[in-house]
Parts: sequence; structure tokens; C-alpha cells
Amino acid sequence: MTESPVGTSQIPASAPGIPTQQVGIPHHPESPLWTATILLVEDDAGDALLVEEMLSDSELDSALTWCKTLGEARTFLRASTAPVCVLLDLHLPDVHGLDAVRQILETDGEAAIVVLTGLEDSGTGLRAVAGGAQDYLVKGRLGPEILSRAIRYALQRKEVERAAAALRANQLMAQENARLERGLLPVPLLRDDLFRARAR
Repeated sequence: MTESPVGTSQIPASAPGIPTQQVGIPHHPESPLWTATILLVEDDAGDALLVEEMLSDSELDSALTWCKTLGEARTFLRASTAPVCVLLDLHLPDVHGLDAVRQILETDGEAAIVVLTGLEDSGTGLRAVAGGAQDYLVKGRLGPEILSRAIRYALQRKEVERAAAALRANQLMAQENARLERGLLPVPLLRDDLFRARAR
């Protein structure tokens, strides 16, 4: 077990081990999705232990860290340099509802977020996805396969979003460079191009 980051919470001594723990089968180094950190933000120790057990029974092999409050989670995210999937409960001691998603994204816009909701709260889960989360899961319907699949898909979707944003930025930069280069051309060449364009 690796050392817990400052500000993370401990599950009671009678429970096996979060905060930071390697769970699952050996990872595949060629895939960055297998090495991502999983941050569980959940104030209920029983629910946290259940998530840990599901991850232990899944095919994932990631470092799991548990935080009881959003403040602890934000401290962890500021210090983290690895891709992070945040399993986020929306009912925390220091924040309630969709504001938790907003604050996580403000702290680390690169984090993938999977919201954990109650059985009667799927509408909130959908609103969380509209607000920037990658997915939501209903706590009472969780299982190892469902949880691991949601984490993988969330990380993949976030990577696609990052790639698309980088592509857009590169395209805008190329357009701006072309505009600047055109602005440096001699005036007669610009007039000649304009004449040809009108003649077509």
C-alpha cells in the first residue's frame, strides 16, 4: 500500500484498507487508462468500503484514495499529477448537489468525474453529466463490472475531450498564423490575389 496523501481520510481500523491502495489484477503499462488514480469522495465509510471491495473484485488496477469532504478532495487534486477519475457523492459535509461537480472541475479540469447517486436521484445524475461529469451511477445498482466499466469509459471520454480541445486549439493557431503571414505579404500580391478571387 502506498502512502496516503495529506488531507485524505482513513476508513476505521476494523475495515481493510483505503485510503491509497492498489486493487485488482496487474495493470497493462502500455495503456495509460490502467494507471489512473481513482479518487473516491464519499463521507459514508460503509459506502466507501463497498466501493473498495468492488474495485478489488474488478479488472482494474489503480491507486484508490478516499476523501470524506470536498475540501480534502480538492487538496488531493491540486497535488496530483496523474490522470484522475473522481467517484463523487453529491451529498457531502461541505457541499451539496451539483456544486460539487463544478468545484471539482474548477480545481482540476482534466479530472474525469463519475457521480454516485441514490436510487431515487437519477435525475440529478443526468444533470451532473450535463454539467460536466462523464457518467453517473446509482449506488444501489453497483457491481464490480459496472463500476470498472464506468471508470474506464469516463477516462476514455475525458481523453477524447482533451484530444478534441487540443485539435481545435491547433486549428485556431494555424488559422491565426496564416492570417499573420498573409498580413506580411507585399501589398501588390494581396491585390493580385483579390483580383483573381473576383475574376472567378
